[in-house]
Amino acid sequence: MPPLPELTPLLIAFAGSALLTLFFLLCWLGASRRSREQGLMLKRLQRELGMIQAGNIGLGKKLLTLQRDLLRQRQDSGAGAMTVPVRASAANDQDWQAEEALREFDQAQHLLAQGNDLDQVIRQTGLTRSEAELIQLLYQPQSA
Repeated sequence: MPPLPELTPLLIAFAGSALLTLFFLLCWLGASRRSREQGLMLKRLQRELGMIQAGNIGLGKKLLTLQRDLLRQRQDSGAGAMTVPVRASAANDQDWQAEEALREFDQAQHLLAQGNDLDQVIRQTGLTRSEAELIQLLYQPQSA
């Protein structure tokens, strides 16, 4: 028996809405899958960034320790007195700059340990904001 003429538009509307619902469901599933994949990629990148940051902090601490040790060795051998050295050569100029930077870094570390904020540390030491932030990163307690 052929469908009744008054039901034909209703069947067409029902079939159209079913197809439209199926289309939106497929789009939603695709977006959901992509969102999950992006979430996993974001977690992986965050983990890798954390490992890189931890490595950089470790290297920065090691570099500062090595610079301090070198400065102390020079001072113990009499090659680097605590007085401001005469700038007679490029090597001597580099020694003077290294000693000055270490004093600024030590002072910044001390000020941060006392609870001073970055702006105060920058004003008192003459370090750039990036340098002060690095010192803060290197010496703040590590969270587990």
